[in-house]
Amino acid sequence: IILTYPDGARNAEAAFVDPVTGDLFILSKASTSRIYTASKAWLDASTNLTLTFVHKLNFDVPSGADISPLGNEIVVRQEDFAGLWPRTNGQTVGDALLGISNSIPVVGTGNGEPNGEAIGFDSYGGGYFTLSDSSDTQPLRYFARTSHDGPTPPRVLLPMAASWKFLDTGL
Repeated sequence: IILTYPDGARNAEAAFVDPVTGDLFILSKASTSRIYTASKAWLDASTNLTLTFVHKLNFDVPSGADISPLGNEIVVRQEDFAGLWPRTNGQTVGDALLGISNSIPVVGTGNGEPNGEAIGFDSYGGGYFTLSDSSDTQPLRYFARTSHDGPTPPRVLLPMAASWKFLDTGL
């Protein structure tokens, strides 16, 4: 897919796909980020399209972003800080990002995560992962949700590394 910015080339590392609409969102990596989108319909119909400018985002140099599996929370990060924007039912991603973010923790450069750039929700929205793109071996870090307003965790049928047996009668 070839994507073109409507207002000239941009440096961008933060992108996500809205699970509600299927639309793609890209945040430019600048002191005042610019949000661009390509609708799912456009992406399904063409491999060469011009992005649509949504609006500016008052966030300093975003290097990673994600949206929760239910589409109700958006996270954006840079090396030393991150924010979470809530999104209500029926609200657009653009409108949600005009709201006020809540600061969420990341390890950051001073605490052993040099060039921390990645952020992403776990499979059900119970927390998020961060990662550095440093040339050194870096651990994948997990931050579990501390509030009680999140989704219900999936039911664990068999814990990891558990020993178990099954009966195979060949039927």
